[in-house]
Formats: sequence, C-alpha cells, structure tokens
Amino acid sequence: MHLQGDDALLRDIRALSGTAPHALDDEDIVGLFLSSLRADYRAIGTYRAPEDAVLGCPVVALTGDTGPKTTVEEAQDWRDHTTGPFALKVFSGTLFEGSTASGSATFSLVIAAFSMIGSYTERFTVPTSVLRQ
Repeated sequence: MHLQGDDALLRDIRALSGTAPHALDDEDIVGLFLSSLRADYRAIGTYRAPEDAVLGCPVVALTGDTGPKTTVEEAQDWRDHTTGPFALKVFSGTLFEGSTASGSATFSLVIAAFSMIGSYTERFTVPTSVLRQ
C-alpha cells in the first residue's frame, strides 16, 4: 500500500472509517499527515520482526471484533512478544467504529498504559475493572 499513490492510500484510510470524511477532503489537513501515514504503511508493509522477538516493556493491543486489518486472535498474539504486562481491549465493530462511538479508544489506551506502568513499576494502580469498560 505504501507504494500506491495518494488517492489509493486515502481510499484505504476512508475504508477504515476512523477519520472524519471532511478532514480527508481538506488538502491542507491531508498534507499535514500524509507523509507520516505513508511511513506508517511502509513500516507495516516491510518490517518483519523475528518470530521469537520479545519486548521487555508493557504492550497494549486495541482492536475491533470485526476489524478488517487485525483479528482479535492476532491482537492477542502480542501477549507472546512481551515479558512485561499485556492488555487487550476489544471494541464492538471495527476499532474505529467501536472506539469512536464511545469515545473510549484513547481513554482505554491511556488507562491501560498507566495501569501497566503502575504494575510494572509499583508506583501507580488502576483497577482492572476500568480496563474492561
């Protein structure tokens, strides 16, 4: 995808339904993020970590139960790639549909991160019930 033209890349972003259509129609706004987005797509499309790669840090995986890019099982597989804490948040629908409907993707990520940092460093604690909203 990263080798495709701008129109193809923007079509893929539109298909994910996570960006306001008026933002994607505004050339100035698109100009602000298109090169960064293309770099993300390049990394996704070209980088392959070794299967036995393991991180020593907390990992938070967010996905939707009907996501077009990542299944719940694939997101859960990240658990095998960290020796640190792991949290999985599954939204109803696609990641963007479920998270924007409730406005909770960013909140969930922040809470999970602080919870992990807390349990990881024993400085902060956030009840796990908050992570299961």
